[in-house]
Amino acid sequence: MQNSEILNKKKTILHVTNSNAKSQYLLSIARLYNKEKYNVIIGCFDGYGELNTELEKMGIETFNIPIKNNFQYFFKIIRLYRLIKQKKIDILHLHTFFVSFIGILSGRMARVQQIVVTRHHADQHIRLKKKIHIAIDSWTAKKSDKVIAVSKFTKNILIKTENVPERKVKVIYNGIEPLLYSTQFEKNSFLSENKIPVDANLFLCISRLYYEKNIALIINALATSDTFSNFHLLVAGSGLGNKYHDQLISLIQSKKLEGRVHFLGFRNDIANLISISDALIHPSFSESFGFAALEAMAQEKSLIISNIPSFHEIATDEIAYFFEPTDINSLSKAITLWINSRDNEIRVKKGKKRFEMLFTFKTMISEYEKYYEE
Repeated sequence: MQNSEILNKKKTILHVTNSNAKSQYLLSIARLYNKEKYNVIIGCFDGYGELNTELEKMGIETFNIPIKNNFQYFFKIIRLYRLIKQKKIDILHLHTFFVSFIGILSGRMARVQQIVVTRHHADQHIRLKKKIHIAIDSWTAKKSDKVIAVSKFTKNILIKTENVPERKVKVIYNGIEPLLYSTQFEKNSFLSENKIPVDANLFLCISRLYYEKNIALIINALATSDTFSNFHLLVAGSGLGNKYHDQLISLIQSKKLEGRVHFLGFRNDIANLISISDALIHPSFSESFGFAALEAMAQEKSLIISNIPSFHEIATDEIAYFFEPTDINSLSKAITLWINSRDNEIRVKKGKKRFEMLFTFKTMISEYEKYYEE
């Protein structure tokens, strides 16, 4: 092969994730990558599902390595190794915790030219005191060739807590595209179905029902003032019926907020929910990133969000109303400031502009490709 042919040869990138859920993140990678420079294969450690279907519609090669229990992890390593060898993978790009661990083992066995890990979580394992997970996180990052941190906060965790060399870690912010609206959504029908008055004000919280998401803080804050009596809270996210959901229901009853907090479960119409809401409230104790906040910014909606490092990277004091996630009164004051503010329209315009400058998929993928070539 001539030198010019070697230089012009397409590289094959293998993206591996855990779930076959319809991920806009991975679908956008498939759609927007530079097709003159790269071939892309995307697959998951799960059975055939929505992700595979959508990728096939786009003409993207996809695969599945479904494993039902932890005792079969060895077979995952071998099957991924064989796939890497068969497809002659140049760049192995790994996502999520266990996938990254297994992918490092398979990739090193197959002698892949470059292994890249995107660290989507930050200090979750540290806060939960999962020492084995912390050790695996550290090992995975150190054994990769390059690590993409989705925020500066995540990068600091990698360097200061997990002792990963700084030269290995690059911050590339996650991108999003404005969500698609569901044509089957009709506001008045939604309000009627959930027994919400037509003239009610709506707060939206996009969150799984887990303790670290701190949804209880919003419920407690809504009970602090009669000023909030016309507000209803929509909570969109998985976890219905779990222990934390039961605790939240008990809290709602104790605060006499029955009928004003609506648990919607997992939804495919988030864009519609954002559009009918007056503001997004995001009370998490910690986040490596904040997709929900970005989605609200893209739709020019007000943000009332936790005073945590990753959120300050997404928004600024000129855009969002920040509050302390451990302080009910802090959230109540933030809501009151938002209600009484005269510059909310200016704030949301600034949020939309910041989103367009820093947080689109096109920008993210361009940064990925530059990093591959460094």
